[in-house]
Amino acid sequence: MRRFTCSAALLALTGLAQAHPPGEHRTPLPDVPPMVLAPPSAPAAPATVTPAVLSFQTPGAHYFHSATPSPLAGAGARPAHNANRIFLDDAHTQVTIDAAQHRILIRNTRTYAAETIVADLLLIGHGRLASGRRIPAAVHLKIKKTGNTGEPTLHAHVTVRDPIVGSVIDPFVVAFDDGAKTRVVLTPALSRKAIQDPDSADALSRALLKFKDHLDGQTGDPTKAGYKLADISLGIGRGLLKKFVMRAELVSLDASNAALIAQKDLPRMLSQGAWQLKLTSLSSLLPEDAIKRDLMLLGIADLPALAAVKANGLSKGQTLTFTLRAGTGSVSFGGQTVPLPGAVDVARTWLEFNFLGLILTDQARRRIGK
Repeated sequence: MRRFTCSAALLALTGLAQAHPPGEHRTPLPDVPPMVLAPPSAPAAPATVTPAVLSFQTPGAHYFHSATPSPLAGAGARPAHNANRIFLDDAHTQVTIDAAQHRILIRNTRTYAAETIVADLLLIGHGRLASGRRIPAAVHLKIKKTGNTGEPTLHAHVTVRDPIVGSVIDPFVVAFDDGAKTRVVLTPALSRKAIQDPDSADALSRALLKFKDHLDGQTGDPTKAGYKLADISLGIGRGLLKKFVMRAELVSLDASNAALIAQKDLPRMLSQGAWQLKLTSLSSLLPEDAIKRDLMLLGIADLPALAAVKANGLSKGQTLTFTLRAGTGSVSFGGQTVPLPGAVDVARTWLEFNFLGLILTDQARRRIGK
């Protein structure tokens, strides 16, 4: 199995550094009790109580129970503990989740002419630094198929480069069935290792990951419109090869947000206040596929106003803006602004499940002192 951080994938795509050859990680396959695939479920709103066994086959995002509540629980409609997600790109993948036994079976028997993502799983948890500080963390498993062969890749989402000495993640064992054989592709031990003990390629990519905190040393005035709760740029590389590729900002649009900021309740701020989440491309090296996939994972790829982003990604200098006002919202790009159904949930999903979004959320929490 290949394991790398999101930054390593970005490095490989931009060509700023040569990616390390992926080393095969072979793990003895533990005994996996048989799991009977139930008929695929119809699309439905997230339930407040998660059944013991779930089955999915409908393309799109499916959320299920996590022992760790989501970082922005309380914002939007998704229940606090529906914090794990599996995304299915097409209707040829069947997923059965046995929550009581912590078993997930992913089955796809289709043959693909080109490499295709057939399952995209993200488990939410947290890590602990030697200082005792708790940080957001997640484990991200993708399964891709070329022909009849499935290839799992695993990496961690972490918000710091400091050593992580402990972690909490749901202890799922994940198996993949390609029709010819079933093999284990994720275990609790692999999840912990991805977060706490990355291999050499992971460690290098984390070292090459750079952040610029545009608010460092600034206090700002939350009683004024334009106050920034978080503002970071993501870069990769060292020295002359260092490139910043994306900037993300969370900006207050109204002085009345000051009262919400004083409450130190980020979910309430997003649900009740007036905010903008701005994503700006800083380099032509930003992979267009990354932005296009983000739109799909957020469920907004088919909005007509975002057709150009879906086709070409974000070019250098272009900005994608999400505006939230008292629980409703819109999305803007290239001079067009359109209503965004479920705007708070869309913003929450990006802030929780996207690698850069998770870092922005962590910075916003620290800025309000929580």
